[in-house]
Amino acid sequence: MAMTPVEHARFYYENVWMQHKVGLIPELCANPVMRHDFARDYTITHEEQRERILAHEGKGFVFRIVNIHGDHEYATIIWEITSPTYNMAGIEVMHIPNGKIVEVWNGKREGILWPK
Repeated sequence: MAMTPVEHARFYYENVWMQHKVGLIPELCANPVMRHDFARDYTITHEEQRERILAHEGKGFVFRIVNIHGDHEYATIIWEITSPTYNMAGIEVMHIPNGKIVEVWNGKREGILWPK
């Protein structure tokens, strides 16, 4: 059974980002994925995604989903990352038609966490 976009996004974060299971990237993401950050739009290949995720391995980052919501093609994730020396909070919108992440909009801010 196919996952909903919310289930897909949660699975991606919990397995690829939190557990560094980068072998799942081809199954979960298009190649390339279009990314929209505040400063620029760019594409990221599977290999670039693997490198980006593995660069965080062993640094003590804890990724937490604060809230997640979606519809039949999109998932919106409010998240935060903590470590002994680093905090970041953000909101990400993923376009996930047909079971693959194809496009991501990401707004993040370093040095803060969401208020409790």
